[in-house]
Amino acid sequence: MAWVERVSPRLTTLPVVGIGSPVMDHCAVGYPPTASTFERTQAFSALIDGLETEAEATGAHLMAVKDVGDSEASWADPVLHSRRYARIASLPIAVLDLPFSDVEQYLQSLTASTRRNLRQKIRASATAVSFEETSSASGLVDEIAQLYQSTRANSKAAYGEFDDLSPEYVQKVVEDVEGATLLLGRVDGNLASFALILTRGDTAFAHQLGMRYPVARANNLYFLNWIETVRYCIDRGISRLEFGQTSYPIKLRLGCRLEPSWIYFRHRVRPIHAAMRYIAPRFGFDRMEPIGCE
Repeated sequence: MAWVERVSPRLTTLPVVGIGSPVMDHCAVGYPPTASTFERTQAFSALIDGLETEAEATGAHLMAVKDVGDSEASWADPVLHSRRYARIASLPIAVLDLPFSDVEQYLQSLTASTRRNLRQKIRASATAVSFEETSSASGLVDEIAQLYQSTRANSKAAYGEFDDLSPEYVQKVVEDVEGATLLLGRVDGNLASFALILTRGDTAFAHQLGMRYPVARANNLYFLNWIETVRYCIDRGISRLEFGQTSYPIKLRLGCRLEPSWIYFRHRVRPIHAAMRYIAPRFGFDRMEPIGCE
């Protein structure tokens, strides 16, 4: 997937062509499962050839590869390094390891104060809140879109077009993508939250979340969604659960660790690229979000 513009601090437009996805946390390049590291490197090199050809054809000044993590580094980094791409820290990914037999064992892995706080929230909302799993969003498109927009409006961070989804996005993903499940939360029978979960092998991705405010806050829906998502994964033997690239303090308290992620870039004008390469380490995207536990 390519994106073609980015607004600079001076409010001028810098044309960009890139590889990545505005709605996923990884550089989503697909390979056959049997492909060796060498074969992946060769294929990725051909993909970068195409990226650079596209940049020249469209007049894009900047070429970028978004969100390269540790799992992609073995085949991506040698290619990008050899072509003199610079890199800047992207937002790290919050990962929850799940070597647990049930939710109770997960709770026991947390600090005493966090565990006590979660149990209090679960008890306080148990009678009003219920959850169900579904593989269809039929008849719920408008409500789900409202929940998503309500969550965006209540977020402390704003990412503009990068977190703007079409109203039909969740429906299309849950109905067309293998391994997608919708977790619906209801308060007194009324839809109040959704969580879109994607699974691949032993990994799950808490891909999108939407909640109705102020109902969500009054009923601890963020935390109850978290517990239900953990339960969903443990019941299916999933050992790795990714919770995305925001809200780190609370995710660290709930047992996550952070995995680094990188954005690689190269400007087509060599002197400008040299200057950008020099200053890039000072402006990592990981500085956009507070990392440490509060």
